[in-house]
Amino acid sequence: MSVPDGSGKKFPAVVFGPGSGPETRDEVLAGQLDMKFGCGVPVFADLASGLAARGYASVRFDSRSCGPFNGCAQNGYPEPSADFTVSAELDDLRAAAAWLAQQPEVDASKIVYVGHSEGASFAPTLLGDADTWQGAVMLAAAYHPVDALVAIQLAESQQLLALSGAPEAQVAMEFADLQQAVTDLAALRAGTFKGSNILGGTPAYWKSLFELTDAAPMVAASSAEPLLVLSGDYDRNVPPAELAAWRDLFSKGKPSVDHETKLLPCVTHALNCISQPDITSIRSSDIGCHVDQQIIDAVIAFLDGVAGH
Repeated sequence: MSVPDGSGKKFPAVVFGPGSGPETRDEVLAGQLDMKFGCGVPVFADLASGLAARGYASVRFDSRSCGPFNGCAQNGYPEPSADFTVSAELDDLRAAAAWLAQQPEVDASKIVYVGHSEGASFAPTLLGDADTWQGAVMLAAAYHPVDALVAIQLAESQQLLALSGAPEAQVAMEFADLQQAVTDLAALRAGTFKGSNILGGTPAYWKSLFELTDAAPMVAASSAEPLLVLSGDYDRNVPPAELAAWRDLFSKGKPSVDHETKLLPCVTHALNCISQPDITSIRSSDIGCHVDQQIIDAVIAFLDGVAGH
C-alpha cells in the first residue's frame, strides 16, 4: 500500500488491476508487441508514486498467476487450479477494495479502480458494485473481444514485418505461435477446440474472458459510475482504433454519466513515451523507462473530478 504524507488524514484511494499473464505488483513491462525497450517500465510502481505525491493512497498486488511456482515472485501463492477463471480475479480486486476501505488512512467513500490492459476490461463489471467504486480508469483498454484483438495484433504485426522487406516465409515463421493462437481461439469460440492450453491459459479461463470482453462495451456504456479510457498512439498491443471505438460508443445515446476518452501522443502499451515517431528509426535514447507524466496527469485529473479532496 502507498500512502501520501499527512498523519491523521483520510485519503481517496485506488486499487490497481494488472494486465494478462504473471505480473508482479509493480507490473514491470520490458516492451510491447514487436518491440523491446531495453529497460523495464514499473507501471504500477510509477503510478502509485505519482498518485501519492498528489494525495491519493493506493494498493497493488501480485496477480494470481505470479508466484513461486513459476519464479515470478516469492509470495507464497499456490499454483492456480485448472478451473481458474476471470471470476477469481474479479474477486481478488473486490477483496483488495474491501481491505483498502478498512485502512485508517483511506476514505472508504472515495475508492477508484485503475486497470491496465486486460485488467482494464474488468472495470465495467466492477463498476456494477456501485457501493464500492466512485469510478474507474481503463488504461490501454481493448474495445473488441479478446480473440478479435489477438487477430488484430497478428495482422498488424505481419504487416509491419512485411513492410520492412521481410519475405513471406519469414513473416509466417516469425508469427507462427500467434497464428496458432488465433486459430485455437477461433476453434474455442466455435466449440471445436480439443487442446488444453492457448498462450499459457486454459480453455476455461479463455471462455470466461470471452464472456467478459464480449459484454464490456455495453456494460461500460450503461455504467452509472464515470469511466476514463486512456491510451497512447504508440501502443502496439491495443492500437488507437480501439480507443476510437470506445469514443464512438460513448458518443451514442444519452448515458446517465459522462465517460471520457483520451489518446496521448508518444505513449506505448507500457505507458512510457517513445519520442521517435518513425518505428524503424528508434534508438535507445528515444525510449522512456518510466510511465510518462502525461498519463499520471490525466489519471489525477480524472480522480480529482470523481474522488477529489
